Amino acid sequence: MSARVLLTIWSGVFLMFGRAPGDLGDRAEAGRFFVRRLFMTISKNAAESVDPGTAAKGEEAQPLGVKQRTRIIRVRLNQLRFLDYSHRAEGALGREHLWSLAEHIKNDGLRHRPEVYAQGDGTYVVVTGHRRAKSLMLLSEDKVSGFSENMEIEVVELLDSTPHDRLAWSVADNEVRLNLTQEERFEVVKKFIRAGMSEERGALSLGLSLKQYQRDCSLARNEWMLDLVAKKAILATTAVELLDAADKMKRLAELKRYLEDWVAEKELAIEAEVQKRELKPAEKLVRSKLTHELKRHGLEQLADGKELDAEVQTKIKVDLNPKTLQVAVQGFKLNLQTDPVEVIGRVLGTLSQIAKTAAPILRTRVALEGAEGPQAKLLSAKDAPRLDTDFLREAGLEGLAPVPKPGFVTDAQSDPESPDADEGT
Repeated sequence: MSARVLLTIWSGVFLMFGRAPGDLGDRAEAGRFFVRRLFMTISKNAAESVDPGTAAKGEEAQPLGVKQRTRIIRVRLNQLRFLDYSHRAEGALGREHLWSLAEHIKNDGLRHRPEVYAQGDGTYVVVTGHRRAKSLMLLSEDKVSGFSENMEIEVVELLDSTPHDRLAWSVADNEVRLNLTQEERFEVVKKFIRAGMSEERGALSLGLSLKQYQRDCSLARNEWMLDLVAKKAILATTAVELLDAADKMKRLAELKRYLEDWVAEKELAIEAEVQKRELKPAEKLVRSKLTHELKRHGLEQLADGKELDAEVQTKIKVDLNPKTLQVAVQGFKLNLQTDPVEVIGRVLGTLSQIAKTAAPILRTRVALEGAEGPQAKLLSAKDAPRLDTDFLREAGLEGLAPVPKPGFVTDAQSDPESPDADEGT
């Protein structure tokens, strides 16, 4: 760890826990500022490790950057301006959402200073603290005693900062970053892309891994796909896989047309199904129809240059190996009410064909082992599963059908009300 980072940590500890003059509120704010300063100091260390060959490219070559200097100044409330540094959803700065904070500021005052930068015309753009600044403006509009548009407030002015620095700083604040919804996060990513922010700096500012941030960028660049994710028609990870595959083959426009039509078709099918029976919440989501097999089918079609369709050939999860004579059956479920008839027919047809193929092999074993052989005994045991006796008869294996044996009580004998029950036994 560098000496600069160690010095920053020691300064923060002193600010928060030392016996420096000032009230507890001042030390708390100093501690909060220290944490963010440490974040940006570490960021700068990472930026300094950038390849020297790219260092001459300016700000883009040192994407993580660091806030240089600040100072505390007093400005009038009507000098503050809001631009593109608030990342809250639409309406989040409305009166109904800020009522509680405004009441707190009215009673206790402004505890944490907004951070701003000067535009050079006497006004200051808010970078962090939008909710606090807006609450002050609402109190002024309501003519609350002690609040007016000409009132002076303390702010932290950011000096020597670039647009990228300010955009990254506006998100890096934990109060903002940790409370972003998925939709708000994607809006931030869009701002980063428009500003030409490097992926490394964008990921660090949002507290994401580089891989996750790149996934967000892929979605943010294709708003139509982002809309499908937002309406829960497709999972974000699946969306990114399809976008990447389509982008490689220059088929994004084709993928867009196909998916939007497919989603619309599934929405209508789900609405029709709701009229027939009660669906579980998950079944009402279009993305429940985009199975793993269908996704894989789409990826293969994109890679092979084939026309996109949903004609997925479901692979039967049961197989007979003719060399080893092993029947492999994996767990699967068939819903006779909702699964496509062709899928159900294919599965049952495969099982039937395997049974017919296995029949002569079983006949040979029974002939060699005899009726008292291990396999025959296993199939005719008391706790053996129910067998299709018609199938066994047609296959020439009727001898394997369970028959009552001396000393065993049959189902009829175990039922006292059965007319076949033996009264003297």
